[in-house]
Amino acid sequence: MFRNEIGSEFYNVPVSCNETGFFNEKTEWFISGTAALRYIIADIIKKRQIRKASLPSWCCECMIEPFLSAELEVEFSPVAFDGNSFKINKLAS
Repeated sequence: MFRNEIGSEFYNVPVSCNETGFFNEKTEWFISGTAALRYIIADIIKKRQIRKASLPSWCCECMIEPFLSAELEVEFSPVAFDGNSFKINKLAS
């Protein structure tokens, strides 16, 4: 049984770089994790040619969809919990 949450929505975070000073003027702001993934994937594709992404098997649809929309092949790596931490069993290429 999992005791720690892997992902969620968090509303009690700064929404402006002026509020805390943690974020500089080059910070990119996104409405969701899915929007952030789309941006990251597009940025990676601009810099290098990729055709495939390997994701943990527990990913939800909102994490997978940005890769599929970018026309990347998606493979899933099994994830196991050994009682203390998560272990990703990487697939052979």
